[in-house]
Amino acid sequence: MRFLNALLTLLFVLTLAGGVGVFWLDRQFDAAGPLTQSTRLLVRRGEGAQVLAKRLEEDGVVRSQALFLAHYYTRRVVDRLRNRSAAQIKAGEYVVEPRDSVRKVLDMLNEGRAQLYSVTIPEGLTSHQVVERLKADQGLTGEIAAVPPEGSLLADTFKVQHGATRQSVIELMQSEQSKVIAELWSARAPELPLKSPAEAIVLASIVQREMGPNDDPERIAAVFLNRLRKGVRLQSDPTILYGMFGGVVPWGRPIYRSDIQQKSVHNTYQIDGLPPTAISNPGRHALRAVLKPAATNDLYFVADGKGGHVFSATLAEHNQNVAKWRVIEREIRARQKLAASEGAKRNGAAGVVAAVPGGGTGTAAQAETEGTAAGEGSGEETAVPLPERRPARR
Repeated sequence: MRFLNALLTLLFVLTLAGGVGVFWLDRQFDAAGPLTQSTRLLVRRGEGAQVLAKRLEEDGVVRSQALFLAHYYTRRVVDRLRNRSAAQIKAGEYVVEPRDSVRKVLDMLNEGRAQLYSVTIPEGLTSHQVVERLKADQGLTGEIAAVPPEGSLLADTFKVQHGATRQSVIELMQSEQSKVIAELWSARAPELPLKSPAEAIVLASIVQREMGPNDDPERIAAVFLNRLRKGVRLQSDPTILYGMFGGVVPWGRPIYRSDIQQKSVHNTYQIDGLPPTAISNPGRHALRAVLKPAATNDLYFVADGKGGHVFSATLAEHNQNVAKWRVIEREIRARQKLAASEGAKRNGAAGVVAAVPGGGTGTAAQAETEGTAAGEGSGEETAVPLPERRPARR
């Protein structure tokens, strides 16, 4: 009896001590943390609990790594006993607020309430250029399996977990592109000269590269669609460059008269209709513009020198607009030459005159007669922007 009494007493003391210990630990898990201001916490993919706990203590996020680990492992045991998914730490970038407790920190890590990381892909990049941009993004991880097909990526800003794989971003862009084009195609304007969503993407990629910062994409799209209806070649300058260089195209490169004669399946000065593939990855605005264009009879446009274009329905009107652009072009070049000269004097070196910005149309800005460049002499090569030239926007 004495032995049983002693055993029961011991069990009671142990139970009481355990209860007190659990109560104390529970209070410690909810105690205010040491942080006095918000801080960002980056949890790396594959980082173990013990390594993380040590870093949390060193960074002043928790008072004790032992306390953090005690809560982590206790929670995992309880989860298993209750047949729930065991607590785990998810990678990502988190914001820990002042005085956040160990419990709050672990809840946040377990639930994956990470701050989303922004990945922005500008409109009009080729797929190769998109891949290179993602490779250079240090907030992403992993390799990209292959350069995706041209035009298959939606140019936009995407929110992902910090440390997301680059391949997952590619797949997200492709998925969003499919959703957007399906929605826009189902609501497209009637009687468009486009046979499929794929053709809409091809044309949108051209419109995207033709757009200036102050342009109306619906009106640019209308010009190309009107030309398709009439069987007139699109004669878009960006297709010349893409035909010459493919996915590594230097979009700001000047176009020479001899470039127009370059034979390629993408050069719309040399082929009828649309090229076989897109020449860039368009954004939502360009896609929407192609499927819901402006109602116009325009067949031409030329740069206005202000980041946009002037449109016309006849060649005679277009010739007048080209003549106006020539005046603007000369003024721009004169200002650039003066600025370069003054810069050379300040720097003690010879100045270089930059290319004229906003210098052309991109849609066959023929003047005088169809197929003849206006006012460009005998056809020798020149780096001066032709009236056919698209603006050097990028």
